[in-house]
Amino acid sequence: MPSRKFLEAKTRAWMELLKAELPAALERDAGK
Repeated sequence: MPSRKFLEAKTRAWMELLKAELPAALERDAGK
């Protein structure tokens, strides 16, 4: 079972990734 700290770090990494990727994806969709 992964430690709580590991899960928190993983979640934070995902949030950062989404914040970086989402605007670009939305712009691509809007540009269609």
